[in-house]
Amino acid sequence: MKTLNLKTMIKPTKFSPVAAVATTACLLSLTAPSVNAAGITNGSTLMLFLECNNDGIFQVADDNLVVNGWQYATDAKNDNTDGNLYDIGGMAFMEKDGEVFVGITGGTSLEGEGYDRKADDIFYGDLFFTPAGVNFQQAMETGKLYGIHFTGSQDSAADSGLGVYKNVAAKGVGVQNFGHSSHKNYANIVDPDGEIDNFFGDLGLENDYFDKSKGYNTIAAGTKVENDGFEMLNASDLNNLGFDVNQFGGGSEHTFGFKFDLNALFPPREPQDIGVLEGIAGEAGVPFDENWGEEIAEYDQNITDFQNEADEQQGIATAKQQEADYYQGIQTQAEAERRKIQNQEINPRNKENKNAIKTSPGASGYLEAKAVRDRLNNLDKQVNNAQKVIDNNPRKIAQAERERDTAQRALNAIPSEENYLANKIENADESIKNAYAVVEDLTPQKEAWEQYKEERGYDAPWKWNNATDEVKLSVQQDFSDAGGEWVEIRQDGSVSKQEQELETFSQIVEDFETNALNQRRQAINSDQKTGNRRNSNINRYQQEITNAEGKKEELNGQIADIRNNGKNNLLSELNALKQNAENALNNLDSSTPEGQEREQFYNGEIAELEEQIKYVNNNSLDDTLNYLGNSGNRNGYYKKQLATAIKLDDRPVLDGNGQPEVYILDDFQVGKFTYNNEGERTATTKTETIQPREYYYDNRGRLKSRPVDLVGQPKTVASEYLRRAAESSIYNNVKDDNSEGGLKKISNDAKTAKKNALSEKQAALNAKKVALAEKEKQIKAKNERLLTIEDAIVAEQNQIIMAQRLKETEKAEAQEQALEEQYGVRTENNIIPTTPEEVEVLNRIPQVEDDENRVMTPEPGSIAGLLAVGLALVGGKFRKKS
Repeated sequence: MKTLNLKTMIKPTKFSPVAAVATTACLLSLTAPSVNAAGITNGSTLMLFLECNNDGIFQVADDNLVVNGWQYATDAKNDNTDGNLYDIGGMAFMEKDGEVFVGITGGTSLEGEGYDRKADDIFYGDLFFTPAGVNFQQAMETGKLYGIHFTGSQDSAADSGLGVYKNVAAKGVGVQNFGHSSHKNYANIVDPDGEIDNFFGDLGLENDYFDKSKGYNTIAAGTKVENDGFEMLNASDLNNLGFDVNQFGGGSEHTFGFKFDLNALFPPREPQDIGVLEGIAGEAGVPFDENWGEEIAEYDQNITDFQNEADEQQGIATAKQQEADYYQGIQTQAEAERRKIQNQEINPRNKENKNAIKTSPGASGYLEAKAVRDRLNNLDKQVNNAQKVIDNNPRKIAQAERERDTAQRALNAIPSEENYLANKIENADESIKNAYAVVEDLTPQKEAWEQYKEERGYDAPWKWNNATDEVKLSVQQDFSDAGGEWVEIRQDGSVSKQEQELETFSQIVEDFETNALNQRRQAINSDQKTGNRRNSNINRYQQEITNAEGKKEELNGQIADIRNNGKNNLLSELNALKQNAENALNNLDSSTPEGQEREQFYNGEIAELEEQIKYVNNNSLDDTLNYLGNSGNRNGYYKKQLATAIKLDDRPVLDGNGQPEVYILDDFQVGKFTYNNEGERTATTKTETIQPREYYYDNRGRLKSRPVDLVGQPKTVASEYLRRAAESSIYNNVKDDNSEGGLKKISNDAKTAKKNALSEKQAALNAKKVALAEKEKQIKAKNERLLTIEDAIVAEQNQIIMAQRLKETEKAEAQEQALEEQYGVRTENNIIPTTPEEVEVLNRIPQVEDDENRVMTPEPGSIAGLLAVGLALVGGKFRKKS
């Protein structure tokens, strides 16, 4: 691969934008928003003509035509004069991330083609942009015409360098470039009947956008936009951006482009203060309407009023939030008190009563039956869990096998290192392929050089390294004289360009191959790990099934044992409990109150156990467990017998000395807590006296209760159970008291008040939001008005500026007209010169007049034309530049 020298490609006496084209591909994302989403709206127009007006194209923005971010305009093929060197193939633009990208393809190169009357190259003209809603002439007269200068043209007045220009006045330089003085002249030669739809790209011959009698193609005057972000792009850059020449039916010989910031066309605008605008108007010498200041002052007053309203509503919202916080504190305090009553007063009494039931006669048998029932339920649950494993794991195994097989197929599909690398190289981007091409091109040259050094006696690196630069350069020159193409060091001893290129691109190739092989190894490792993990999972799932089957069998054995022997075992336990009670009864000293209480308990215990034994003997195990061991069964032993018997249990309650306790009035006095309006417990309590009651069976066997006076009477298990239940009920009423001053009402009222305060707060915030929205509307309206005022001032200012700049347009038109009068109207037989000698000859061709007294350049077939051609041949043979 030869290294191209740009100096041999560009004329040294002329500016060329090629030097500005980035040679490294821009690796940009190809996803882009709609072309016209932000700045370039539908109806905006781009216009580009060659300086000779031999071809031109217009593109009208339409986001319905966007393809992968780009909008394309295709120019008619061969709709030009003077051959394909002056044929524009097409143009496209893309707006993305605040930048505008333009791509152009055609027969004309960036370095220019042919020669104009000054023997300078003929370039593309400047690209013109007009916003939607105005035609070319309107945009130019009102300062809305933009021009993008992107070539080395000597005819354009864009003298501040490449980039975007504003407040542009356009001119035509067609005759100066041996071309057409107007677009009409060009069209009359190529498409006189107007039959080509895309003669001007998106526009046909007949349109309202431009005046065909003009030949505008370059900037006559304009102001360079600072910091416009302009940058030239080559074909590779455009390709990386998604630009597709196939949208034009294929690219022309030359494809290039450029980009610039969207802000260059649509700079962000900040409204200026009215005083600043008045100063601008004064400096520009344009009128300033005094009513404008009054309008802005009214907006300012409205803005202040709405802000005051918003501040007032914010004050209300803040106060309501404080109010809500206050009520939240009350609610929190009241709920804390309710929990305190539940935990400190109600729960302990309820727990004590439950314990009383579980220690009453017959409760031991209930607990034995409950233990058997709980054991069976637990075993059934474990069996169900084991069965789930047995049912679900085969599906898990099948899924793991599929994933393992998929990983194995992927592993088998990974190519060998050689084939993997070949595939990676084939699908690599152009930069990698270029690196391989460079290495492939340079390596044989380098190897030939190394072989030459060995033949000269430098067969070891140290020998060459120890040689002086003078010796090395001498050997290197001998190699070159012998036809070698390698340079290792420069005259100053530094490393040559070839060495640097080979080292750089060899490193790129090495890194690429290392990364590729690492990816291959990672893929292999990943697939192997997946396969190993899935095999491990399969083994684990299978082992879980085996374990579950064994566990299930074991559990079913335990269940079967309980069901086969549970009834007998329960009977044994109940009989043992009965025997223990009988033994304890026989060993009692019934002469003491404590002995008498125990005697009464054991007699009841024995009687209950006998009934339980009888029930077990007469019923199945399941019925027994459901009746005797299920506390949730409404008709079961716990609820029908134990919970009822406790209310009739007349066993005495003994004190620490074993003596019966006797009730006093205080035993039935309950201190009820009182609370202030904030839910805090006060020092005052209200006393409520419990009315003792006793349970009995009436003559019809129904359980009834009646009031009884127990003061001075001995305490019994039943009376204490009922007293604790009554106290618990009183405290529960205190906790849930929803009457005035009650704890629950305090909590609920605070909750409601908090809700109302928050609602009023939200209403205030909504009102604030409305006020701020109205304020923003006023600000927006004010800013829009300031911008329209600025627009009015700028429009007046632009009229002054453009009036002066349009004189440059008129001057250029006069120059073109003078040239046309001197050299004649462009015809299809005229030729654009390709050498300076031809320019000189054509500039000396005499004038003739046609039948309509129009000045014409003589055609080659005429006597004058033959003379002109002959003179041209003396100066040099006609040729086209490549």
